[in-house]
Amino acid sequence: MFLGQIKSSHYEIDDFSGEKVVIEDVDSIIGAPIYVPFAESWNQILTNLWDTDSYGKLDKNGEYLPTSIRG
Repeated sequence: MFLGQIKSSHYEIDDFSGEKVVIEDVDSIIGAPIYVPFAESWNQILTNLWDTDSYGKLDKNGEYLPTSIRG
């Protein structure tokens, strides 16, 4: 399955722009990318879906809130 091929990564803050930059994790010995196991990926997706406060809650401007699945 394609979910078994998700590369492990983390965020770092760019010193110049202050933006978050995705950094892919690599093996320290051979430099090969590290992949996240399917079960771990799927559990994180389900956790994120169930931890949302609401499905389609809107703010005062009619935009979806960041805590919404649709946001």
